[in-house]
Amino acid sequence: MDCGAGLLEALGPLPAGVRIHAFYDVNVPLTGPAGAAALFGPQKGADAQGVAELERRFRRQAEAWKTVYGIDPDGVPGVGAAGGIGAALALVLGAEMHAGIDAILRAVRFPERVKECGLVITGEGKADRQTLAGKVPCGVLDATRRNAPGIPVVLLAGQVEDRDELLAAGFDAVIQVTPAESLKSNYLEKSFARENIRRAVQDLVYLRD
Repeated sequence: MDCGAGLLEALGPLPAGVRIHAFYDVNVPLTGPAGAAALFGPQKGADAQGVAELERRFRRQAEAWKTVYGIDPDGVPGVGAAGGIGAALALVLGAEMHAGIDAILRAVRFPERVKECGLVITGEGKADRQTLAGKVPCGVLDATRRNAPGIPVVLLAGQVEDRDELLAAGFDAVIQVTPAESLKSNYLEKSFARENIRRAVQDLVYLRD
C-alpha cells in the first residue's frame, strides 16, 4: 500500500528505450470510495483510521503525479492494483497497461476451448465484490458469456462474501469450500482441505443434476 514507492526504489533508473508492459489483476482507481485504500486497506490490516490515512497519502501522491505528468491517475486502467503499484508503473515508468486475465485467456485459447465444455469452474481464495473488479473469476465469467453463453459458470472460493452480488453478476453458483465455522488453523491440514474439496465437488454434482 505504498503507491509503488518500494518498486521504484528497487528498480532504480531504467535503461533508455526500455518498454514495460504491466498486467493488472483488478481495474480499480487509486483513490476514492472504490479505490485502493478503501478496497485493499482492510485486507492488509488497516482499520478505519488507517484507511483514511492511506487515502490521504494516495490523494497527495495522485495530485503530485498529475502536476508532473499532466495525467489524472484515476483515468488510467489498473492504477489501484497492488496497493497503487499500477499507478507507479503507468505514470512514472510509462508502462502499457493490460488486463492480466484477458492476456491469460488468449494465451490458453480459452475463447475457442470453452465452446467444447459443459461446465466452467473458476475460483479464488476469497470471493467478494472485489472479484467483480476484473479478477480472474470475473474474467472467466465474461469470456464464457461472450463465447459460450449457454454454459454454466460456477465459482469456488475458500471464503465467500457478497454472494448475492456475485450471483447477480451472472455466476450460476457460488460455493464456499471452507465451512464457515472452521478454524483458520485447520485450513492447511491436508485431510481437512481434502474433505472440504470433496464436499464442494458433491455440491457441484448436486447442482448439475
